[in-house]
Amino acid sequence: MFHHDARFLIASHLENQHPPDSPVAGFATFRFEVEPDMEDEDEPVAYLYELHVSPQSKQKGVGSLLLRGVEAIGSHWSMKKVMLTVLTVNVNAIKFYARLDYTIDPTSWIASHPLITTAPRSEAPAEDDEQDPLGPEDRDIDYLILSKILPSSTNSA
Repeated sequence: MFHHDARFLIASHLENQHPPDSPVAGFATFRFEVEPDMEDEDEPVAYLYELHVSPQSKQKGVGSLLLRGVEAIGSHWSMKKVMLTVLTVNVNAIKFYARLDYTIDPTSWIASHPLITTAPRSEAPAEDDEQDPLGPEDRDIDYLILSKILPSSTNSA
């Protein structure tokens, strides 16, 4: 959140309609990053680090509004996709991202999850330890990497 490249979107309540404790309905923190894809090619992405919605604003479209804002900004700046990390125990968040067309990114260590679609992989995950830094004892991973390809990446190819 305090990284010098962090960018913020803040959703506020309408004037005179916010709870007395805060006019902020929610916020998103993201950064423009370069992530390797499955072929180890550098890929410009908008990486969502945080998405928070106040308890009073949940189920009112604030999270969707913020996420669509990050997508629009990423698309404007020619990012290929939006990426994010979500804990596997956060079922509501996984369902939320799935409704907004996010899929499991091909770079995610977990290749499938019952609540969300898996993006196509260009090749099977590596089996040898040289290409796969996780040993069998590290397979208890508790997060998914999700992503959504942005419109500018399909139009500029």
